[in-house]
Amino acid sequence: MDDAERTINDCVNTIKCMIKDGRFLPGAGAIEIMMATEIANFAKTNPGLDQYAIEKFGQALEVIPRTIIENAGHKAEELIAALYTETQKSKTVGIDVEAGTVAEVKVYDSFEVKMWAIRLALDAVLTILKIDQVCPDFIKQIANNG
Repeated sequence: MDDAERTINDCVNTIKCMIKDGRFLPGAGAIEIMMATEIANFAKTNPGLDQYAIEKFGQALEVIPRTIIENAGHKAEELIAALYTETQKSKTVGIDVEAGTVAEVKVYDSFEVKMWAIRLALDAVLTILKIDQVCPDFIKQIANNG
């Protein structure tokens, strides 16, 4: 019964998102790899230490396709590299979990859901960084006494 209730809630929430914003993005890990590529390109235009932080943010987006691949029981490194290559050629490719390849999978993600997921993750990162910047003396004090 719990699974049925969760499924119904998911369906209702999906319909709400579609009504609110009917845009969809390529799924199956494709949009994350495309964003990672764009962020890596943007990082190259930023000199200094900011470049490394921007690059790492882009690389962090690989978590979604990597999780999809590993949960399907395939080798992540090979498929991530193939996904980077294939998304340059076609924007509609993604991870085919059954075949363990990168192919036209016709899987789409809601723009609204993806936007909020990234926004909330970014807010969490910024909160951690702010705490680290605001409290370095406190952290040093704990480390020295601890």
